Amino acid sequence: MGAVIGVVSGKGGVGKTVLTLNLAAALQEMGYSTMVLEGNVTSPTSSIYLGYLPVERTLNRVLRNEIPLDEAILQHPSGIRLVTTSLNVSELTDDFEKIAGIVEQLKTRCDILFVDGAAGLGPEAIRCMEWSDNVLIVTNPEIPSVIEALRAVRIVRGMNKKLVGVALNRHNPDKHQMTEQEVELILELPVVVRINEDDLFSEATAAGMPLVKYKPGANTSHQIFQFAAKMVGTQWTPPKKGLKEQIDQLVEKLGINKIKLPIPAIKMPAMKMPAMGKPKDTAPKK
Repeated sequence: MGAVIGVVSGKGGVGKTVLTLNLAAALQEMGYSTMVLEGNVTSPTSSIYLGYLPVERTLNRVLRNEIPLDEAILQHPSGIRLVTTSLNVSELTDDFEKIAGIVEQLKTRCDILFVDGAAGLGPEAIRCMEWSDNVLIVTNPEIPSVIEALRAVRIVRGMNKKLVGVALNRHNPDKHQMTEQEVELILELPVVVRINEDDLFSEATAAGMPLVKYKPGANTSHQIFQFAAKMVGTQWTPPKKGLKEQIDQLVEKLGINKIKLPIPAIKMPAMKMPAMGKPKDTAPKK
């Protein structure tokens, strides 16, 4: 019987879904059987991040008894197994009681089941908390996100659910953001991981892959791998890099790939062609 980890935020747009998918992929890479359930049943996004558009085998069809549950488990090339809902507005559902039964079935098919909760604190987000054994709070180091995270923390505590801690996402030391200590003081909860803001996340999304599979050697991927290992009580050691990976990491660290240098215009000197006279008659004289 697998553990169920709900991932919620309170505020939308903090990177919760991307982090959920990357944690599932990282643990899968470590040998754990993981699965992701789309908890945002009316506005699903996890499938989009993985390049599924549209999705034919959805949880909606399982709820209507059109397909068996195992047929709705999508196997992504990254190794992630995903159960998602339909983007079709005609298939909107709020049959949370049946979905609770689906959660019970899915956790028998994996070691860890991640439930990607809906943004906000509406019925879908609340159900995600109820279905979970443990809840991870995701926030950005900005006051609006932290305040909404605080509301989520209070709801989870009211349910007597275990809180994993706070994932502080999109940290950027070059921006005016809240410190870890300030976030912990407000939420009365430890920051268990800090994920840097990284343009590589957008590149990975465009490729339809989680970052830990798209660029496993990136520093941000290492942060996710280390936290994933921490979640299951183990340690993760980065694999030794080849020369190319070492150079790529150095370029990324120095920001060389982000520097745009002006390209000077090159003026070519005018070329004077010699005057061409009338060709000489080289035919032999008669």
